[in-house]
Amino acid sequence: MPKQAADSEKVGGQPLPNDVADLVNKKIREFEQSCNEENEKTLKAQKGRARAVAKTKLKEAKQIMNTGALASEKVKTLWERLQAEHEQAEGFIVKATADIVRSPTQSRIAMFARQN
Repeated sequence: MPKQAADSEKVGGQPLPNDVADLVNKKIREFEQSCNEENEKTLKAQKGRARAVAKTKLKEAKQIMNTGALASEKVKTLWERLQAEHEQAEGFIVKATADIVRSPTQSRIAMFARQN
């Protein structure tokens, strides 16, 4: 299907002037670019926090293993912590799934409102 020229685009049955169409397209591109940049910054920050938490958890596990307690007590302590973290992770999965289900339009509107 061939692309239609900008002159043939219509709004409410009336042709859209080229300068208005160009301005709208420019604003859309700017908005998408700012959203992408914001998403990249957020993702980078999340990765940094996750890395720090992982390092802390590893240090805690090493401290437990280096204590003078019996091996069975060490394993029990680690197992309890793993179960608690697993339950917490499941809660995050439920929340993330609910956020994904929310329509993309609502997310973009909310993001645009925060920018302005």
